[in-house]
Amino acid sequence: MNLARNLERSAFSFPDRPVVSEDLSEISYLELNARANRAATALIKLGVKPGDRIYEIPSFPLQGTQGIPDGR
Repeated sequence: MNLARNLERSAFSFPDRPVVSEDLSEISYLELNARANRAATALIKLGVKPGDRIYEIPSFPLQGTQGIPDGR
């Protein structure tokens, strides 16, 4: 199973359908995919490669997360 591929397919098939909701906020598949792509691009620019491990530092639930390479 490839999570990225599944997210891309869902964003294409159901772009406006909510995938995450909390209180009065929600994120569509399209927005979640865009956020994932921005995070992936940022990690690649930092030198992260497939198979590298990163830590996820949670922030406010629907406001995104920040990935930082763990140095392994």
